[in-house]
Amino acid sequence: MHFIQGELVTLTRLVPLFIKNGIEASIKHTLKTWIKLMISKFEQEALDFAKKKKGIKPSVSRKIKLHNRILKVGYRDIAIQVIKPDFLKENISSGDYGQYLPKQNRIEIQAQQQPLDEVNTILHEILHVIINDIGETQKGGVLSDDEIEEKFIYNAANYLSQVLRDNKWLLDYLQEQFKATKN
Repeated sequence: MHFIQGELVTLTRLVPLFIKNGIEASIKHTLKTWIKLMISKFEQEALDFAKKKKGIKPSVSRKIKLHNRILKVGYRDIAIQVIKPDFLKENISSGDYGQYLPKQNRIEIQAQQQPLDEVNTILHEILHVIINDIGETQKGGVLSDDEIEEKFIYNAANYLSQVLRDNKWLLDYLQEQFKATKN
């Protein structure tokens, strides 16, 4: 609240100066944008205050690490490892950022990727796990051809990444819905 109060004091001092000197269109736009930002910050502080009052910790930006995490898929636990880009163990090309090793129940993700590439890579590898588990990569499955499987997963991961990126509210909504269900 203190930050917002300070910003409001600054705003109340600036507005009369703008009015006195004649507000140009660009200043109006800048001022509107600034006011929207302040309202957004105020709303977040109010939400954090309400959560604190209810005993819920306010939202804190933190980086969640992938390395040595366990991904539960069906009956299996899939280990996630972030490694140096050295995919010589499997038939992986140098342009790939990750791989799924079904016999080892492991996903390997290349270290030091850009955040969006890392998100896309983990979604891509999770889709490999799911498609493999439901049997569609086996002989007679719709994705039994390696090239078709890779093309399908590549496109599905790209679109899913884009949907999640363009609709940031969606992850919060999904988490809220999951929390509302019993395990």
